Amino acid sequence: MHPTRRLLVACTILVASTLFATDAAAQSKISKCQTLSASGSYVLGSNITATTGSCLSIAADFITIDLNGFTIDCGGSTGEGVGAGSNFQGTTVRNGTIAHCYRGVNLQGLNAVVEKVRAVSNTNEGITIGSSGIVKDSQASQNGGDGIAVFFYGLVTGSTSSGNGGNGITADNGSSVIGNTTSENGGNGIAASFPLVTKNNSFLNTGYGYSIRCPGNVIENMARGNQNGAPGAPQFSFDTTSGVCNTSNNWEP
Repeated sequence: MHPTRRLLVACTILVASTLFATDAAAQSKISKCQTLSASGSYVLGSNITATTGSCLSIAADFITIDLNGFTIDCGGSTGEGVGAGSNFQGTTVRNGTIAHCYRGVNLQGLNAVVEKVRAVSNTNEGITIGSSGIVKDSQASQNGGDGIAVFFYGLVTGSTSSGNGGNGITADNGSSVIGNTTSENGGNGIAASFPLVTKNNSFLNTGYGYSIRCPGNVIENMARGNQNGAPGAPQFSFDTTSGVCNTSNNWEP
């Protein structure tokens, strides 16, 4: 290798290593349940069990929590695994499991992100986020309420919601629900108002596969065996009180 090119490669590796070390050093390690009152990045160093109340309470804007593959287990308490009130925005939770809480993740503020999180066997909702939030590549299963719920103008994508007591996914006005799978939920597979709902698969839910308040776009979705698999039962329900929906290329085998 030419000496100049070798020097350039070495410098690139050194800069990348320095940035990685700086990023790692900037993350505060979490080893117990607590209130997070400073903006910044936090990372779990082990599994955490809550003995009472909520485990991680957000008390500042722009906090990122990397669960780092570990689990927050509330042990059936009445608290939340990770909770933020509506006055705290920009919370991100990713990469782990939250189980046996009252609500798994409950981020009420604007612009929250939940990514690659498993919310399992929580008493109420698995994952709930406020307006303009994103739930991505996550799983919600065996929760007592809705699996995933997003407020106005949210996005749910690449996620799975199954075996929950309520709806698989509930999306408020103007939200987008793209490329998800819902199954065997006690309510509807997907319930959404004025939405974009596309490329989802909804099957074997107690209610409709899709319960939609129009207007909106509901296109290229699959539904089968919903309404307890009753022969000939409609898989889609459209409330057209406020307008009509574009419903092209949906499939009911």
